[in-house]
Amino acid sequence: MIKVCFYAYHAHHLFKRSERSYGGAEINFFYLSRELAKKVEYQVSMLVGDDGQPALEIIDGVRLKKIKRYHERNKNLTHRILKRFYIIKEFATNDADIFVISTAMAGNIMFYCLLFAKWMRGKKIVYRIASDRDIDGYYMNNKTAVSRQFRFSLKYIDKIIAQNKRQQALLLKKENLQSIVIKNGFPVVKKKIKFKKKYNLWVGRSVKIKKPEIFLEIAAQLPEQYFVMIIPGKGVTKDLVLKKSQLLSNVQIIDQVNFFEIEQYFSEAKCLVNTSDFEGFPNTFIQSFINYTPICSINVNPDNIIEEYLLGKFCNGNIQEAVIFLDKLGEEESKTLGENGFRYVMKHHHLTDKVQRYEKLFSQLIHKK
Repeated sequence: MIKVCFYAYHAHHLFKRSERSYGGAEINFFYLSRELAKKVEYQVSMLVGDDGQPALEIIDGVRLKKIKRYHERNKNLTHRILKRFYIIKEFATNDADIFVISTAMAGNIMFYCLLFAKWMRGKKIVYRIASDRDIDGYYMNNKTAVSRQFRFSLKYIDKIIAQNKRQQALLLKKENLQSIVIKNGFPVVKKKIKFKKKYNLWVGRSVKIKKPEIFLEIAAQLPEQYFVMIIPGKGVTKDLVLKKSQLLSNVQIIDQVNFFEIEQYFSEAKCLVNTSDFEGFPNTFIQSFINYTPICSINVNPDNIIEEYLLGKFCNGNIQEAVIFLDKLGEEESKTLGENGFRYVMKHHHLTDKVQRYEKLFSQLIHKK
C-alpha cells in the first residue's frame, strides 16, 4: 500500500462543504485525494488547518489530520512558536510514504518537510507549482528567509509538477530545474446545454493580484449589460470593490457562494472575465469550460490556450479590448466558443486521466532506488 499525504491548509472547508474560502490547490487536491482514496492500494491523508475540528476525521475516504494551532486567529510569539512546532512534529512523525505540497510561497512548509520528512526519514516529496509568481523570479529573489528556504528546498524535491508548459519553461530557465506537466483535473460530465446566458461573471478572492476593480471599470463602460461579481473575503480590496460598485446599477456583488453551488453561476454566464495579474491555471477557466462558457482574460493565457483552441478573448493587458469583445459577443458566438471550451476541457482536464498520471508518478517514486 502507498501512503500519500497532501498538505492543503484550507481543504477542510471543502470536505465539510463550508462556505469559507480556499484556493485552487485545495480544490485540485480535494478531487485528486478523493479519487485516490477509492483505490485499495492507497491510503490517503491530508494535513489541514485548525478550525476547532477533531484531530482526525475521515471524509470520503480521506484522513483529514488537523495540525494543532495551525490557524490565523492568534499571531503572538507563543502561538507562532507552537504553530511551527506542531507542523514540524507532523512531518517528523507522519507515516506517509509521499508528501504532496502546493501552496503559494511555500518556503517554510517545504523546508520543514525536506528536513524532517525527507532527510531524517527518507520520505518522498512532490511539489506542485501553485502560481507563476512562485517561480518567475519575483518571489525567489526577494531575499527574505522564507524565499531562500523555498529556493533551497526546490533543488532537493523528488519531483516538481507544473500546471502548464509555461511554468515548466520558467522553472528550467530561472532555476535550471526539471519538472513534469500535469494539468488540473476536474470531474467532467456532459450535460444539457443552456445557452440562455444572462451576465458577465467574475469569480475570485478579494486580493490585490486579482485586480477586481478592472471588472468594475469594464462594467462602467457597458451600462446595458449585466455583471455579477462573486468575491469572498475582507480587507482593503473588498472595501474598494464595494465602494465603487455602489455607483454602478448594472453590477451585483455576491459575497460568498459555496463551491458546490457555484456551478449555476458559470452555467448562466455569458462570459467569464479574468482580471488577475498572474495565475497558475485558473480553476475558474475549467469551471467555465465545463459549463460551455467562454472566457475573456486581460493578462492570463496559460500556454496560449485561449487563442489556440478558440475559447474566448485574450486581451494581452488591454482593457479596452475586453470592453469591445464583450460588447460584440452575441448568443451564437458565445455558443460556439462555449462548445470549443467543453471539447478542450474533456481532452485536457478530465479528472480520470490526471489521477492516472499521479498514480504513475507515485509508483515511480516508491520503486525508485
